[in-house]
This record gives sequence, C-alpha cells and structure tokens, in this order.
Amino acid sequence: MEIQPEYNKPSRGLQGSEIAFFSDSAGDVTLTKDNLYTYSIPPANSSLCPFGLNTNLGYKGYQPKVYKPRESTLGNFEKALLELGSKANEYKVIAPSSFFQYVSTLKTSEFNIIYINRKIIIANTETRAGQNPKMSYSGIRFEDLLCHGTRKKTLNNYNLYQTIRTVSVNGIKCIYCAEVDAVNSSGEYTEIKMILCRNSIPHAKTTNKRNILKMLHSGNKYFDSFLLRLITQCQFSGINNVLIGVRDASFNIRNITEFSVSDDLLPFFKHTYPAHYQLFESSSTNISNVMKRIKQLVDQNRPVWKLHIRSGVYTLEEAKQKQDIFDTVLIPEFKRMLV
Repeated sequence: MEIQPEYNKPSRGLQGSEIAFFSDSAGDVTLTKDNLYTYSIPPANSSLCPFGLNTNLGYKGYQPKVYKPRESTLGNFEKALLELGSKANEYKVIAPSSFFQYVSTLKTSEFNIIYINRKIIIANTETRAGQNPKMSYSGIRFEDLLCHGTRKKTLNNYNLYQTIRTVSVNGIKCIYCAEVDAVNSSGEYTEIKMILCRNSIPHAKTTNKRNILKMLHSGNKYFDSFLLRLITQCQFSGINNVLIGVRDASFNIRNITEFSVSDDLLPFFKHTYPAHYQLFESSSTNISNVMKRIKQLVDQNRPVWKLHIRSGVYTLEEAKQKQDIFDTVLIPEFKRMLV
C-alpha cells in the first residue's frame, strides 16, 4: 500500500518548546549541559583572526562517527527518554528533528516508522556512511576553534548537546531532539555554520550583514538551499542566533558574522528567494499532511512502515524486515520499557 503525501498552501507556525536537554559523550548520555559551550569570535589581532583561521588543518586524524548496520540512530535520545521517565510517557510520537526538517523542505530521504504500545517511533535511516571526511571535519573544527581555540584537537563528531522539544501536530503530541552547537555570551542557543564563497568574498572587517548575504548570494549558487535548510533547522531547534563563517576554497575563514534569523535571515530570504520562502511557509502544512497519513496507516496490526519524503508511506511484507527494523530502531532497555 502506498499513499502520496499532499503539499498544499502556505501555513507556517509549527514550532516546538524545550522541556529538557542532554549531553552525549560518545554514547554516555546525561541530562546535563556538559557538552554545551560558549563560543567567542576571535579579534582581528589574535592568532585566530579570520585570515589565519584554517579549518582543514588536522583532518587526516579525524574519525567521523558512522552508525553500524544494526545501530539505532535514536539510541542516545532513547537513553535520555529513559532518564526522563514518566515525563516522556505522555507523547505519542518520538522522532528526531530531522523528520520535521526534511518533511518541511521536501528533502529526498527515508525514515523507519514503528508502532509499539500506542506509540509511533520515527527513526532516520541515514548512517553517515560515505560522508566526505574533509567537509565533515572542517565544519566541526570551525566550531571547536570558536569554542575551545587551538588547545583542543578535533578527533570526531561523537560529543553532542541536544535539546529535547515537544510539539503538537493535528492534536498528536510529539517529542523530538535537536542538536545545538553552542551558546553566545548571553546564553542564547546558536547554530554555527560554515559556507564557501567563490567570488566577492566579504573582507574580515565587513560588518554590514545584508552586504555579506548579498556576497554569498553571488558567490555560492546553492545559497538559496543553504538558507532554506538553515532557517528550517533553526525553527525546530528553537534557535534565533546564527553564526556564519565564510571560507574560501582553501578552507581559510575570511569573515565571521552573527545573524538573527528573524531580523536578518528571514527578510533577506523572503525578498531574494520567494519560491524557497513559500516552501518554508508551507512547513506546518506539509508536516500535518504527512502525520495525518502516518496516523491513518500505522497501528498494532500494521506496526512497521517506511516513509519516503517524496513518494509516500508504504508497509513492509516480510517478517524478517519488520523484525530487523524493530531491533535497529529500539535499544533493548527502551524496548523493555515500552512493552
């Protein structure tokens, strides 16, 4: 059985609220802020001034986190939910924030969906296999340099801080987790991004935010998609403060600027990329329609499904396929709690 999702007129406004958070240190999950760091933008006369900041140095020793074939992409979130206990029991849907982000932007992607004890659990099937180590490293290295300076080596992408958030979709109470990169000096959650600009690279001393965005518009042909993904990600992470590092082809940072999503990025995005902005405005409608399909189809008699963002929801027929998905999505201790 396959159901096509419907994508209708704009209707924005679906946003979650934080109820908890957790730090993940290579699988050691605690309901703390241990892995949430304050960043600082290096002054021009420091050893980390923009023209001297290269995010590619040291990548050959980098070992990115890749999920094993039977490892749950939700495992650490499930560990956090176990620690939350009864506080998490009232939610019908458990998911990563990528589910809401990818449905919002119609990104071609696949999710596993299972039904167990009146709960719907949605898990990403991406394992990070095949990622470009240099690109993965450079982004994480940029974050480390801002938060720790050169004293900390970037060895992997295992240690994360995540916000646990809730949202209601069509009356269905959902709980999900979203990664947060850092906080600014005022304690605001901040998303840190790095982007290539091939021409018209803003100088380190350029401070006019709109001019920087215009330069990125002319210097990166994918800037429209970059902004769509960034703004949507921030929407579901509860983030309004964004720091963008502009790099050249040699991975040297040429400009570091903070932006407000609401005051800087959204107005520019709406004016410059109206078609992409309309897709962003449609996010809550897209999610509502997909959730409606999931609720209609998934129950105890049909407990295992696949969701393809662009093609629909379909069930699996083979018993082994179903059991493999159950065993992959649910870590044993979380499964015992649910059953």
